[in-house]
Amino acid sequence: MTEDGERDGVPPWAGLRTALARHWACALALSIAVFLLALPLEPIWSSYTHPYLWGPVASDAAGREVDGIRPGYSRVNTATYAVLMIAGLLLARRLLARAAVQIDRRLVLASLPFIALGATLRVLEDSAYYRTPLAYLFISPLIYALIACVLLLLLWAASLIERLPRGTRPAAVALVIAAIGMFSLAVGSGSRWTSPPLVAFTCALLATTFAVTPLPRDRSSVLFYLGISLLLLSVLPIARFVHMGSWDGVGAVETNAWVVPATVGIAAGLTLLTWALWAYAVRRGWTSVAPTAMPLFFAHLLDGTATAVGIEHFGMWEKHWLPSALIDATGTAWVMIPMKLFVVGLFVGLVRGPFRRDIDADPELYHLVYLAVLVLGLAPGLRDMFRVALGV
Repeated sequence: MTEDGERDGVPPWAGLRTALARHWACALALSIAVFLLALPLEPIWSSYTHPYLWGPVASDAAGREVDGIRPGYSRVNTATYAVLMIAGLLLARRLLARAAVQIDRRLVLASLPFIALGATLRVLEDSAYYRTPLAYLFISPLIYALIACVLLLLLWAASLIERLPRGTRPAAVALVIAAIGMFSLAVGSGSRWTSPPLVAFTCALLATTFAVTPLPRDRSSVLFYLGISLLLLSVLPIARFVHMGSWDGVGAVETNAWVVPATVGIAAGLTLLTWALWAYAVRRGWTSVAPTAMPLFFAHLLDGTATAVGIEHFGMWEKHWLPSALIDATGTAWVMIPMKLFVVGLFVGLVRGPFRRDIDADPELYHLVYLAVLVLGLAPGLRDMFRVALGV
């Protein structure tokens, strides 16, 4: 050992650096835990947590300003949520890698029902279905964490089911669906309406359908079916709301069903136009990148269209600070369309340009980021579209 503490020319901090490289996920998880535990402590609560994080959630649940704080997003909480989302993606990737779960296109497709589930649950919160404090869980950003946890839990269940003999998998799926039904009833007990017989019938029908039909039995297919089961159970209260017009049956809400086909049609048309112009640019030699990631364009164009329709025709307002600033600057909410095209185009340009080698070397990272970008467009787009359609 030399006088400055080195051993055989190795710096004394090399061991620490190696340990961090091996255990970065633990360090990241610990950092997030410390951050979350510090949020309710003073002076952090009064100077940061309440005005920027909890206050907007509480005012959103109340449907009005609370303590002078409006619902929505500021620069501070947007940056906070972005950092937490990136950290969550890194931890999720590490967790899935340890569980030997491949992040591929099948897993992305299996996650689609959960995106729709998040939008459905958020619309239920908009309709005052949940009572406080339960309602807080179904407001952004908490609902994103909730759906992510449910997705990971059911992915774990689907992985266990995949290891069972093929003939016993329907029974295992039935048990999970029964657990989902009990979870649905537990949530319904803190809400405005629930129907145990209807939930039990729906769960029995779902379990029987899986058992008697030649559906695939692999992990991604089971996850997709479990997500569909949760989605259908969340649709039951919406169907009752549409039928009765309100939760108490008094003072029916005016619905706008035409918004759904109009919004989907506009978003689909713009996506098709984007593909056609992109393909034309490739034929003319203006770019060598072939049209790709069209589902991302559709998801974000759906979000932009739903936002524009809601603001321009139904008196809604934009909660995110950057789109709100663009709308104020241009005087029209339709500015969301070119903004969404730019955002998704920038993502595609980065992954097919300077980061292409990294993506090709690590396709699982690309699929995970792809899923995150898809969620950020499709989830709010579906929520806004159905919210306007239901008149809430």
